[in-house]
Amino acid sequence: MNYKKSVSISECNGEYQTNEIDNFRIFYLTVLYFTAHSFFMRTLIIVWLGQLVCTFGTRMSSFAIRIWAWEITGQATAIALVGVSTQIPRLLITTFAGIIVDCCNRKLLLIAGDTITVLSTLAILLLYITGKLQIGHLYLTGAVNGAFNQLRSLAYSASISLMVPKQQ
Repeated sequence: MNYKKSVSISECNGEYQTNEIDNFRIFYLTVLYFTAHSFFMRTLIIVWLGQLVCTFGTRMSSFAIRIWAWEITGQATAIALVGVSTQIPRLLITTFAGIIVDCCNRKLLLIAGDTITVLSTLAILLLYITGKLQIGHLYLTGAVNGAFNQLRSLAYSASISLMVPKQQ
């Protein structure tokens, strides 16, 4: 039996966090509820669209990395370890991420999270082009992205209430 064919796409893409998806749906419904005529809503929609693009790109990159790990190693263990290397730093940083988000500038945390994600993706691309990309690089970038994406997600969630006017 060929075990290579037994892994489904849903298993490869198991990184999605339900709290991020639920927060995203709630925010999307909030944006649809309010009109975009006020200055505050304009800012909110700009930030929301930026985070939409960032989240979509991050998820697509994560999926591609898992597919690449499967193609190179042919083992489901590699796929699982890429996911675990992303989730463990998220869990560890969650214990004190709220304090960091409250004490630091949220705008800078959003920018830093997006910048780190882009830089790590470019590093993977450069390593791939030069033929030096190994599975360990994917674990390392997954860990860094997991930590910074958790901070970015919390900063984004905490910033929403500051962007909407109090009368709404």
